[in-house]
Amino acid sequence: MSDVCIFCAAEWPHDVTDLCKESVEEIKEKVSAFKSGEDMADVLSTGRKRAAEAAPIPVGMVCEWKRLTNAGGGPVPIKGCPGNPATDRHHGPDKSVLNNEVGVNLHRICHVCHARWHVANDKYYGDGKDDRPEHGAEWLPWPTRLGDMEFFPHDSVNKMTQQEALMTEAMRNQEDKRGK
Repeated sequence: MSDVCIFCAAEWPHDVTDLCKESVEEIKEKVSAFKSGEDMADVLSTGRKRAAEAAPIPVGMVCEWKRLTNAGGGPVPIKGCPGNPATDRHHGPDKSVLNNEVGVNLHRICHVCHARWHVANDKYYGDGKDDRPEHGAEWLPWPTRLGDMEFFPHDSVNKMTQQEALMTEAMRNQEDKRGK
């Protein structure tokens, strides 16, 4: 859709250009042709492809959870990393692959933050693939598994200092060594 005249898309009067190939109606038709979960043959694959388009990870990008105090939301938000390279796309706190709201539910993060979030939170969402809602529907923790726990949105505002992030990472590394 990069070869679409922006003036046509905005329905703005203008002189016809080489990009004026499609009418506004054709553009609107393409956008509305975005399939819903019920109409997809493979929701996981389609949702992940849409996520890759919505949130590309350019070379050199830093984890979006860098130094966050309550990253990822869910029952157990985590403390972010000191600034590792972004490598993974993460859906959460709603684990539906069709909820691709960048910075709110779709995050470009490092593999360390990604693994930490899932270790801390997956047990509240169910036991595996069979627990995934059909058609890419919203996937939040089971209330019976939450008990008295709260459910938090992702917090992209509150941050640790770099020193606090490095100290947190050092403590995690010590805990990891003791656990082995």
